[in-house]
Amino acid sequence: MLSLRPTSEADLPLLLAWRHNRRVVQYFADGFEIWEHHKRWFASLMPLVAESYVIILDERPVGETHIAWGNGIPDIGLYIGDLSIWGEGIGKEAISLLLANLRARYRGRVTATIHPSNFHSRMLFKGVGFKFSALKDDKYLVFEMSLEEVNGQP
Repeated sequence: MLSLRPTSEADLPLLLAWRHNRRVVQYFADGFEIWEHHKRWFASLMPLVAESYVIILDERPVGETHIAWGNGIPDIGLYIGDLSIWGEGIGKEAISLLLANLRARYRGRVTATIHPSNFHSRMLFKGVGFKFSALKDDKYLVFEMSLEEVNGQP
C-alpha cells in the first residue's frame, strides 16, 4: 500500500542519501549537495514548498513529493529514491495521491516543471493528465493541468 506523510527534519539523512545518488538527481536543477547545504535547503524550502511528503510503500520510505506555492500556482514534483522500485508505477500512484489531496482544497491550475531530458517524468505527468504549456528559463518544460478534472473525472 502506498501513502504519503509530511516530511520532517528526521527524514533529512535519507533525503540527502537519495539526493547524492547521481541517477536520482540527474534531472534536478540543484544537483548534488553537501549536508550543511542540504539542511539550509530544507529550512529555506519550507516557505516556498508549503507541503513536502515522504512517499511510503509498505511502511518504508521510498521517495519524496512536494507542492511549491512560490508563484501562487501549485507546482508539484517528486522523486523516487529507492532505485529498486523504479518503473513499478509508484511515481504515478504518488502523484495521483498528491493531486487528490490538493484537489480536495484547491481548484485551478497546477504545474510540474520538468528537465527536458527526463523522459520518464514527462510520461508520468502526461499519464495523469498534464499537458505541455511552456518553456521556463529556456531550459525546463512546464506541464500543467486543471484540477477541475483529475484523470479525466470532474
